[in-house]
Amino acid sequence: MILLFSGGLDSYIGWHFLKQPKTLYVGLGHRYMTHEIEKVKLLIPDTTIDTRLNLADWEERDANIPLRNAFLVMIASKYDKDVALIVQRGEMNIPDRSVKFFNDCGEWLTFLWDTRVTVNTPFFSMTKTDMVKWYLDQGFDPRKLSTTRSCYSPGDRPCGNCAACFRRWVAFTNCDLAEEYDRPIKKFDGLKKYVDNMKGGLYDEKRTDETLLALKKARII
Repeated sequence: MILLFSGGLDSYIGWHFLKQPKTLYVGLGHRYMTHEIEKVKLLIPDTTIDTRLNLADWEERDANIPLRNAFLVMIASKYDKDVALIVQRGEMNIPDRSVKFFNDCGEWLTFLWDTRVTVNTPFFSMTKTDMVKWYLDQGFDPRKLSTTRSCYSPGDRPCGNCAACFRRWVAFTNCDLAEEYDRPIKKFDGLKKYVDNMKGGLYDEKRTDETLLALKKARII
């Protein structure tokens, strides 16, 4: 097995959950790549780093790169035919994080390589809060979680004003962990949109409950 490792919270917990498999970092020339590589080298030094594919011109204002996960699993399948890509419950409504994506990618790559390829995540039924709680329940060092990076900003510190920082903050808050951001989460520009989407039933019910719990614990709503 090979785990696509970004130096972020999710893939670091995934590495522990999967009992420390081989890891691969794929750089796509995106704005926060340098910071990710720093974290990768710090957390799992023997990670293979592949930066041959540059999609910087594809990166959108919100840091999204269309088809990102498809490119990641294609490259990973060159290194190992059992690929782990970490996504979790509550974020699988996005096409390249969906169950269909995992199933179809495995079949497509199997066809192209003419040998069995699997693409999977161990967290289909676990939210980010569940993942952090699992990590802590295993007795792993909570300080290590703070050294991961999930921010879309190119700055040195987590910005507190992107969706990645907000989702991470929700999981940390629900598990009684704290970290500092350049901008307080209560001033996150996308906060109203998140609350409106939750009220509109656009998110997984458990993700909605966990997000509202964190906002209430922090006395933001």
